[in-house]
Amino acid sequence: MMIRAEKISKRINDKWVLRDLSFETRPGDVFGVLGLNDSGKSLLLRALAGLATLDTGTITIGGEVTDLKQVCEFVPGVALAPNKGFLRRAVPETPLERIKRISRSLESGKTFLLLDGVFEGLDPANADKLRTRIHERAEAGTNSFIITGTDRRQIYLTCNRIGILHRGEFLQIGTPEEVYKDPDSSVSASLTGYVNLIRARRLTSSKKDAHEFVTVDGEHRLTSSAVSPNRLSPINQDTLLSIRPEEISISFGASFPEDNLVKARVTEVTFLGPLTKIRLDAKGLKLQAIVLRLVGLEVGEECMVGIPPDRIRILAS
Repeated sequence: MMIRAEKISKRINDKWVLRDLSFETRPGDVFGVLGLNDSGKSLLLRALAGLATLDTGTITIGGEVTDLKQVCEFVPGVALAPNKGFLRRAVPETPLERIKRISRSLESGKTFLLLDGVFEGLDPANADKLRTRIHERAEAGTNSFIITGTDRRQIYLTCNRIGILHRGEFLQIGTPEEVYKDPDSSVSASLTGYVNLIRARRLTSSKKDAHEFVTVDGEHRLTSSAVSPNRLSPINQDTLLSIRPEEISISFGASFPEDNLVKARVTEVTFLGPLTKIRLDAKGLKLQAIVLRLVGLEVGEECMVGIPPDRIRILAS
């Protein structure tokens, strides 16, 4: 069976918390929902569990309208206890107590388990234990999962598909690798990892095989491989380019001209364990690069930065 939501919306006061949202799960899915705070993640899960009413739209299970509470279990990331009226209050719990509470929910007998921020604040060892339980049940076909969170690393490790939720709408849905490598918006790019967002103006016709841009900061000319026309802003108007830091190369000498070579100054070096993050300033264009190891380059020194054309993504206007 699968859950299908079609154009569901929910308004609270003057704010649309969910807006015309549509998506569906697949049997055995571990579907992750990545979004900022107040993006609508918790309300989405509560609606799917039949715990929140909707203003518009339908939710079906296996193509049929049914009592969602019978097949969907909502599992909050924090323990809740009754309070005055219908309000509930958070109850302090240790990581082990949280794992035990969530494990009991996994044995609820319901097909769809909706886990709301359950990885937030868990130490790596307990997160691994929980992830193992989730994968065992998904691979056995016992349950399908929808998991919300802000920690992209845990979502990547746990989920086979993800959706980027922003202001109550899914901006993009795909495998973690698909969304990471080809984000279609600045929100998708930023939520899924470190990214360079470069504001630039297109100089060439949309009919060209490759597109030339000039950056707003630094006025560097950059060439990008061809993309779908619906991602292109009008010519000579600002658009947003993206490239991941690990796709940028740093050198001390000459490189191929097609590498979009620019001169930059190192402004900061940050140790990230097995990796090193470098912040760069290219005549006002701020960039960051991630390398395995930085040798022979110090803060304040200059270098050449290569921005490969086939790694530049043009974000939808």
